[in-house]
Amino acid sequence: VGWIASIATTVLRFFEFRLVLTDDELRRSHGLLSRFQASSPLHRIQAVRIEQPLLRRIVGYSSVIAETAGSPGGDSGGSGMLTPIAPNGPALALTARVLGPDESEIVSLLPVSRLTIRRGFIRAVMALFVPVAGMVFLTADSGPIAWFGIPLAAGVVALWYSRARYRALGYRVSNGHVVTREGVLTRRWWSVPLPKVQTVSVRRSPFQRRLGLATVSIDTAGGSASIRIVDLPGELADGIAMNVIEKSTASYNIDAV
Repeated sequence: VGWIASIATTVLRFFEFRLVLTDDELRRSHGLLSRFQASSPLHRIQAVRIEQPLLRRIVGYSSVIAETAGSPGGDSGGSGMLTPIAPNGPALALTARVLGPDESEIVSLLPVSRLTIRRGFIRAVMALFVPVAGMVFLTADSGPIAWFGIPLAAGVVALWYSRARYRALGYRVSNGHVVTREGVLTRRWWSVPLPKVQTVSVRRSPFQRRLGLATVSIDTAGGSASIRIVDLPGELADGIAMNVIEKSTASYNIDAV
């Protein structure tokens, strides 16, 4: 019932979706019962997100969402849908058209530290410990199958998750943009123009400090975006943070002049 309701809501909301791009403006309209029309200057867009849920990723489709400081077209949190669903190629081309990074900058990203596999495995084991212990307790009469089989299966799942998480993480800092990627089931790419960067922070959790890792977080004027480069080596994270600050400051001064 929830699945059918979600499909119906999506059809009602994005019926006859239309997107028009000019040299300096983005116009879109959609909706069956309530018709939304929105216009946004391209230079006001803070960031663009390419989103691929698992099933869409399998068949090669994506959604493209823009983050702005306002709430255009009936969306909340400063997010505006650029296209509800599109093949991956046109989705990349649209992102490049709106923000300017080359498509290669979005696709060819640098990997994070391989220590993130160990960290992801530990996190998965901790998350699975309670349900696995409960299953072993409830099926204890089954003998060795419960005592060894269930924990072994949980270990395989944890190992798969940790390796999949490592492959999903990536980043690139160019002269004009920051691009990040993360997400095991729902894959997300963030592309941020350097002049739109408001703050940069480096965070280290207790487990990250133990492995010498850190996460770089980037904020824009939109405020609702969670843009992160996860599990970088500590010194590299500090260097990237300073690099982004210097480049964003230089870009801001150039634009201002």
